[in-house]
Amino acid sequence: MTRFNRIAAAFLVAGVPLSAVAATTGNLHLEGRIRDVVAIDVSAVDPSSSLNLTSDAVNLQVAQVKEFSNSQNGYRVTLASKNDGALRNTRKDGVVIREIPYKASYEGQAVKLATQPQEITNHVNVTGKPETFLKSFNISYTGSTEESLPSGTYQDDLVFEISAL
Repeated sequence: MTRFNRIAAAFLVAGVPLSAVAATTGNLHLEGRIRDVVAIDVSAVDPSSSLNLTSDAVNLQVAQVKEFSNSQNGYRVTLASKNDGALRNTRKDGVVIREIPYKASYEGQAVKLATQPQEITNHVNVTGKPETFLKSFNISYTGSTEESLPSGTYQDDLVFEISAL
């Protein structure tokens, strides 16, 4: 009697079916995960830090924005303006001396400027592949003469934020 036959016979005598110890198939589950990655890069374009406030600006590009997402569902971008869409001249004590309102567009579409984040992009990923987009951010305002504007710096801070859907 071979060794295998003796082992099989021992199992049969013990009342254990041979199929309980000798499987004909085996399963293995493999899995890996990739997290959602979204990124936004805002690059100032001249003259964003040296705006000519004495002449009108119409659809003046002040930034190029690079959006990236690997999310299968897509992503959204929001924009917030510290000064509600105004270039403000503020004294050291925080008192606003004068403001110049401006309008903005993102990739040619008008956007609302507010202190609370406003959605400016809601992109649904139809390919399921990672995507990168370059978009322009433009502003428009009405210029004034130097004699009509108090001296000082007129500014606003904008925050772009991207999140996966």
